[in-house]
Amino acid sequence: MVNIHFRYGSKPLKDFPEEKKVFGGMLGGHVFIEINNTFYGFERKDEKLFHLFPRKKYNAVFKKETLEHFNHFEKSNQLLSIELKLKPHQELKLLSLVEAYHKKVPYDYALFGMRCAASTYHILSQIEFFPKSSKLKSFILMPYPKFLRKKLLKIARKSHLKIKTQFGSETREWETD
Repeated sequence: MVNIHFRYGSKPLKDFPEEKKVFGGMLGGHVFIEINNTFYGFERKDEKLFHLFPRKKYNAVFKKETLEHFNHFEKSNQLLSIELKLKPHQELKLLSLVEAYHKKVPYDYALFGMRCAASTYHILSQIEFFPKSSKLKSFILMPYPKFLRKKLLKIARKSHLKIKTQFGSETREWETD
């Protein structure tokens, strides 16, 4: 089973100063690929460092997390999950790619470069869920999670894929679709 999970961008409501600001704010969020209860996500390795443009020394990691870890850290976040219907060979190739990327990240995390949405789109294009796409084209098409979320929602509704939503904490303002 393969799911794509989207954490919506958000910012703290003014009445809740104890709420932390999060990277990206309303344009932020995150994309995770779930394969058989294991979660993969492309992000910055050192949260204190941020590259505007890709560098040769990568500040990136392709994290691998358990279902328990994901549920614990995402319990108060607004999420949208879409179950993909993949052919067995696509699922095997997807697992092979994310495992390889987990062991050796293939690119840097940069504002004007690959981030979680572009990385996920690029991976899904490599298994031919989307048309083949270069890293540059993936970044241009999917600079933020919202772009990929809207594209996958359109496909999910047309193809009757399973869509699941989780509402976020009422102490934050959440991005909308």
